[in-house]
Amino acid sequence: MARPGPGSLESSRARTDPSPRRPQYVYTKLADLRPKLLEDATKDALGRAKVLVDATGGKLGGLRDVNVGVFQITAPNSTEVSDYGVYDTSTLRKDVTAVVNVSFALK
Repeated sequence: MARPGPGSLESSRARTDPSPRRPQYVYTKLADLRPKLLEDATKDALGRAKVLVDATGGKLGGLRDVNVGVFQITAPNSTEVSDYGVYDTSTLRKDVTAVVNVSFALK
């Protein structure tokens, strides 16, 4: 009796696997959405910086540095995050989050 080669057993198993496959939902318009997400994230950073500086009696100066982080594409209301980004494909609806690190000068 001959034994199947290394790939043949898995190949035949894949063809006869009765378990259902879940659909994957991929967001294909991220490139179009990215500029608006970055604009909104940067405006949010400015608003937060103003709150912090106002609370300490200081004055906010100009923009010094911006670093764009990863985009997180998650299921709605998810708390999942990753240093390398998250790309959820299990749900049709998605939340897309942009991460920016912004530095401002102080006057």
